[in-house]
Amino acid sequence: KANDAIPALTTVWDRLDDNAANVIILSNGALAIRDSIQRHFHDDLQNKQIITSTTTHGAYTKEVNINDDTNADYCIVHAGDGLTYSTDSKFINACQRVGWNCGTLSEFEMNMMLWKKLAANCVINPLTAIHGVKNGQLLHLENNDITITHILQEVSSVATLEMESFIQEQEDDMKIQLLRAIREELSVDFLKKFVAKVMADTAENVSSMLQDVNANKTTEVRFL
Repeated sequence: KANDAIPALTTVWDRLDDNAANVIILSNGALAIRDSIQRHFHDDLQNKQIITSTTTHGAYTKEVNINDDTNADYCIVHAGDGLTYSTDSKFINACQRVGWNCGTLSEFEMNMMLWKKLAANCVINPLTAIHGVKNGQLLHLENNDITITHILQEVSSVATLEMESFIQEQEDDMKIQLLRAIREELSVDFLKKFVAKVMADTAENVSSMLQDVNANKTTEVRFL
């Protein structure tokens, strides 16, 4: 989870090879995690690479009988073979060798994907946690569209400014093409359709934030 990233990295940071260490971020809020890592380890980043990636592969730990001797401490259920993307080709090659569906993206493409994923997380996770409903039920809640619009207006404005800043060094012809993609794919209307599709595709899912609330665990809301 996003809030576990710094404590987890702290336990192994001194063991990372300064010349070849790659830290792959696959969690929700990957852009915020990257920024947190860079701030926290600022004086000791050296040649370590902080790489944003994303996966929709689903897995969870299974409750088992403690008297069962079939490796009860590590029982993982793979709930779905999703898609994994990264800017790091070596990581993607490793994923391909174990049979995952995956691909390599440019840094621009990855950042665009992460902003769209963040839009879905910012809508679905908090609202399912507040209302105590599954993802698909958000499509039918009364007066929910106004709240979703307000959330996506904020995400759209921040994401658009960030991505426009990201492409400032591009040549003019390329910049025009990228600006068109940014303003279309990060618009409120586009994000609304994107989020609605995620809700429909994951209709029976219980969001991770709702699970955290029900279990009295710290949520990822601050990273979102």
